[in-house]
This record gives sequence, structure tokens and C-alpha cells, in this order.
Amino acid sequence: MPADPERSKLRTKLARKRAECNLTQRELARLTGIGLSQLQDLERGNRWNPGIRWLTNCALVLECSIEEICEDEWLSWTVFDAAEAATPPTTGHGGPGRRG
Repeated sequence: MPADPERSKLRTKLARKRAECNLTQRELARLTGIGLSQLQDLERGNRWNPGIRWLTNCALVLECSIEEICEDEWLSWTVFDAAEAATPPTTGHGGPGRRG
């Protein structure tokens, strides 16, 4: 059944564009390779920094630009603070300190 923008709360640009294209969340998730629960989080605005792969796949399927489906806060820069960054592990799977 096609999505009905009048019946559901379409909080984000992505949700509105998906409904405009008459796709269900399940259909968009399948077509993009994004898990349904992750897509639902995106559409609810519960993810503040979605990956570029997710956004690109959505834009390709919805035949639009990334800017058309991105919330303004998704496009803003996050300042990196080295003092607050976690120290990488010294051992592990090929990371710093790897021996051999």
C-alpha cells in the first residue's frame, strides 16, 4: 500500500520525499539496503549524523539530490576536539601497536 502523507506524521524531509514517491518505509529500506529500524530512526529525526552511504542510497532511489532529503542539522559541521577524543587501543586487530 502506498504511503499517505496525510495520515502519518512525516517529520523529516526524507519521510516527506519517500511518501511523495509512494514508497513505504519497508520498500525504501529494501531498495537502499538500510535496515528498517535505522530508516525509521532517520525519518523520526532520531539520528543526528547519518552516514553518507545511507543518504546517497536514499537520494538515488528517490531520484533527488542529497540536499533535498537532508535536515539542516545533518549538513552542519561537528567540531573535532582532540582533548575529548578517546585514545585508540594499543593492541587489537591491526590497529596501533600491532605486532608481527
